[in-house]
Amino acid sequence: MTLTGLRAGHVGQDPEGLGLRVDRPAAAAPFALVLVLVPVLVPVLVLVLMLVLLCPLDGLIDRGVAVYNPASNRERSATPPTPDHVNTETRKLNIPSLETTKPELLGAKKKKKKKKKKKKKKKKKKKKKKKKKQRKKKKKQRKKKRIRRRRSRRRRSRRRVKRRGRE
Repeated sequence: MTLTGLRAGHVGQDPEGLGLRVDRPAAAAPFALVLVLVPVLVPVLVLVLMLVLLCPLDGLIDRGVAVYNPASNRERSATPPTPDHVNTETRKLNIPSLETTKPELLGAKKKKKKKKKKKKKKKKKKKKKKKKKQRKKKKKQRKKKRIRRRRSRRRRSRRRVKRRGRE
């Protein structure tokens, strides 16, 4: 690497040491990668998307093959999917026995369901309303008591003042 190259700011290499600089720009490598990879990856991605969107997923899972056949797809959608207990390929026969589903066919008596007893609601006791006359009377009595207390307080304070004056 030469001093002039360093001063100029170029990243250069001098393989033979003859003072000749071979400049290699730093941004060229990633750009070349992009140019090579984009045309290769785009069609691959398009194909993968087509397969995922167009092929029915249940067919892919069952067979492990990704082949799009619209006719078979229509047939498959017309017939309802077979339940697991009928599909012998995936599982063993999983049919519930008659003893558990319909014991009356085997001669067993049907159990009667017990009826739940309804709980009786407790009636709330109604508060008796006080009569208006009684309320008014009590109010008056309270008022009288207040007035009496006030008068007695005044009397007491006056007596105290008189005593102090005498002493």
